[in-house]
Amino acid sequence: MSGAHYLEALTTFYSDLAVDSMALMRTMREDLKGGKFEFKQWTGRSLSLMIDACEGWYGAVLSGASAPVPTVLLEATTAGDCNAETVRIVVGENQKLQKTDLMQLGGSASIKAAHLHVEPAERGIAVDLRIKGLQGKAKSKAPTLQPGLYQGLVYSGSKPLMIVLLRVEP
Repeated sequence: MSGAHYLEALTTFYSDLAVDSMALMRTMREDLKGGKFEFKQWTGRSLSLMIDACEGWYGAVLSGASAPVPTVLLEATTAGDCNAETVRIVVGENQKLQKTDLMQLGGSASIKAAHLHVEPAERGIAVDLRIKGLQGKAKSKAPTLQPGLYQGLVYSGSKPLMIVLLRVEP
């Protein structure tokens, strides 16, 4: 990688990281003003931003490293209540988003990929992510949620786009 391209890549990455950081702080300020602030949610978002920043720094040191894959933390209860997140990623206009089942880490439970709802929010730059069908009228179709941490992947072709973590609490 030439010096000019390397500098351009670094500038682009850290500019995007700064925009994400500003958006996180703006949303946090709005939640504080509106009385909707939840510490657990902001801890997860802040950790995700910190991990992206660290991986970007390592990528700058190791010039052959690829761009970081964002990690998204969703939280649910065993009753089926779950939050939603909007994730900033680059998605091509004709890219088909695929997803894996969410597998429980350290356990044998899973949540089928059909329950993970991924939908473009803004053309090419953001994706809405939520878990659907965890509760409802058709209890036989809703998965039985066991407390724990679940992990899955959203990808397109052979390119991973985001890692999804779901924490289920009793």
